Amino acid sequence: MPKLYGIGFFISSLRDPDLPAPQELVGHDSRLSLVADYLDAGLVHTRYRGYSWCRLCDIEYSEMGSADLTDGIWIWPEGLSHYLRHHSVLLPEPFLSHALAAPTQSMPPDDATTDFELWLEWSRPRRISRLRESLLAAQSEDDRLAEAARSERIAANEAKHGIGDGVCIRAGCGRPHLTGKVFCSHHLPEMSIDSTFHVHSHRLLKEALRCTN
Repeated sequence: MPKLYGIGFFISSLRDPDLPAPQELVGHDSRLSLVADYLDAGLVHTRYRGYSWCRLCDIEYSEMGSADLTDGIWIWPEGLSHYLRHHSVLLPEPFLSHALAAPTQSMPPDDATTDFELWLEWSRPRRISRLRESLLAAQSEDDRLAEAARSERIAANEAKHGIGDGVCIRAGCGRPHLTGKVFCSHHLPEMSIDSTFHVHSHRLLKEALRCTN
């Protein structure tokens, strides 16, 4: 099966710690400006409904783009050139050499998959321990805040509906269901939507990434 090599994809959630942070890849390479021009010339592979964001500065989200670009061999986020021009973020030598050779770009086959292994292997030894510790602490705080929000919602649902006489239909639960419901407050459908409670995740991630500034 044909594949694309993913590059320049950075941590975007406290739940994807395997991806690098751009703070870990800052360096110096006089070729970065030329490579950034090549990145900007990429073809649109996938367009998303929301904008990306810079992990290193407060540039407007719209400046970071909303697409993944490709040259038929590699695939990268639309905003990757910003990291090279403004933050001196480095990329693996195989891609740098490829980009500087300025090959003709083309769209990959529709069934091409994305392989991130080279990107992950290259970036992994460059991790900054202090930053990783900050990310772990942020994840713990996010979980704590989410659990507190979940407990508040459970109590609010019980106060709103009251406790019924039967048992929640969720397998293995055993708690009484809410009045007029078949589930207990813990197992109402909306209680399974993590994003309802992890409302501080993005803020905590941004704060954790600033620990190296």
